[in-house]
Amino acid sequence: MSDDKAPQRDPLIDFPQYIEKMRRLARLANLGSASHARHPLLGTLVKLNEFSNAYLTANGLKISALGPEPIKVVSQLFDILTAISMYGYDRMYWLADGYYSELEANPGIRKFITSRLPQADLYEATMSELMYWGWLRSKGFSPELADEDGAPDLLVGKDVDGNPVYCEIKSLLPGSEPDAIQNALAKANRQIKKKGGDAAIGYCLFRVVEPVRHHPVIGNRNGLAILERSKPDPAVEEIPPQIQRYVDEIQRHLRSSSYRSVAQVVILWEEQEIVGNIPGCVSVCGYRKSISLDHEQARNRVKLEHNGDLLPKATVGFNINLFSRIPLYKFV
Repeated sequence: MSDDKAPQRDPLIDFPQYIEKMRRLARLANLGSASHARHPLLGTLVKLNEFSNAYLTANGLKISALGPEPIKVVSQLFDILTAISMYGYDRMYWLADGYYSELEANPGIRKFITSRLPQADLYEATMSELMYWGWLRSKGFSPELADEDGAPDLLVGKDVDGNPVYCEIKSLLPGSEPDAIQNALAKANRQIKKKGGDAAIGYCLFRVVEPVRHHPVIGNRNGLAILERSKPDPAVEEIPPQIQRYVDEIQRHLRSSSYRSVAQVVILWEEQEIVGNIPGCVSVCGYRKSISLDHEQARNRVKLEHNGDLLPKATVGFNINLFSRIPLYKFV
């Protein structure tokens, strides 16, 4: 579950480009009418513009906009990380220049976007599908997005025997209950079987939408606000409780005789942490992680012809030097 670090990028260049590509995506999905005023994609654009105006300058982050209290600085840095993570992960995957051009030019993908993205309740699901499509492309696969109702979201590729392998993608929104997982597995099982009955081969990916934030313990040492880890280092292989409850529920189903056309389940999530001291250097990091769980009684196993990585992972982060503009006692 080791994560691939993101390349060094310049948010002052990348962020406006990301906003422009999201606008083009909105135009592609015909989201300009008044009936779509509350669409999540348009809401995302508003948040990105607000972030850009509030925190970005020609010289980098607008430090004067932070604080003054450490607890407020931490909250603001988490919000900045979420915005940067949003474009950082996407920029590595489906919004990479070549892949985005393919999205715009490919008739099948355009049809997928124009049919699904206008449906506000499918926004997170659609973005998850585009994300995983981009991840697979970056790992040497040639995935195809679904072009028929009731089919799995992605044709991943062929297995070692030349049989098609499918993936159904689900998003777990904040507050998702166990029955949501059961319903998603049942639907994935049906959709995979639709492509070949009991002989069909496929798996399911669950993306946990809400990031797990490891809020630091704020202490005081010689007039400095010390931001210390409240949990073990998120970079190590440990599943947080917020994710473990989903893992336990999925494993319970994968030990049963149900949903046997779902050969395995990939669970994808993000963890965020902030450590350092104020005044001084603060490290802000987001870790995208994933694990795979096998169905104990699967009808077929996933053995892809192309030996690429099916588990999305990445690191997005930045370091920032903060110096007080007010007496240090304000930080204790």
